[in-house]
Amino acid sequence: MKVVINNINVSIEKDQTLELKKEIIKRGIKEENIEKIEYSKRSIDSRKKTDIKFVYNIEVTLKNDVDISSLTNVNPFKENEEVNYKAKDGIERVAIIGAGPAGLFAALRLCELGIKPIVYERGEKVDDRDKTIDEFIKFSMLNPNSNIQFGEGGAGTYSDGKLNTRVKSGYMNKIFLELVANGAQEQILWDYKPHVGTDVLKIVVKN
Repeated sequence: MKVVINNINVSIEKDQTLELKKEIIKRGIKEENIEKIEYSKRSIDSRKKTDIKFVYNIEVTLKNDVDISSLTNVNPFKENEEVNYKAKDGIERVAIIGAGPAGLFAALRLCELGIKPIVYERGEKVDDRDKTIDEFIKFSMLNPNSNIQFGEGGAGTYSDGKLNTRVKSGYMNKIFLELVANGAQEQILWDYKPHVGTDVLKIVVKN
C-alpha cells in the first residue's frame, strides 16, 4: 500500500530522513510499517532567514494496509496516467530539423512508435563541439556552423541546465525520467526548481 503526505516542513539544519520519519509517525503510521519513503516534490521555504526549511511532498510505501480515514493529512496514492499517443497510420519516415532538446525527444518518441526519423543538425557532436568552442574562446576562431548555438544538444547543451517550462504536458514526467536514465541527477525528479548543470548535460545529450 502506498500513501501520500504533503507539505512536510523540515529545518535544513536537521537530519532530513530522521525528521521525515518522525512526521510520518506523528500522522498515525507506525514506524515498523514503513517500507519505503520517496520524494515527489521538494522546495525551499526561505521566508524566515533564521529558520530555512525544506518543504516535502512524499510517497510512503507501507508493509501492511491501514485505514487512512483515521490518519491525519494522509491521502491515497494515485498512479500517474501513462501517456500513449498513437502515431498516424501510413507514416514511414520523418525529418527532424535540429538536434536540440525538442528534436532529440521528438526523435525518441518516433522511435518508440516504430517510426525511423532522420535528424538534421548543422553543428558537430558534443566532444568535437567542445574543441571548436574552446578555440573560439581562446583565439576568436568562429566556426559559423558549429558553436554555442549549433551542434548536438542545441544551445541548451551549454546552458546551466535549469529545467523549467510553462507548458503543461502528459509527457513531463517521461522527460525527467529519460534525463535521469541517461545520466542526470535523480533529485531532478522531485526538486521544485530542478537543475542539471552544463557538465552533466553534455553526458546526458551524448547518451
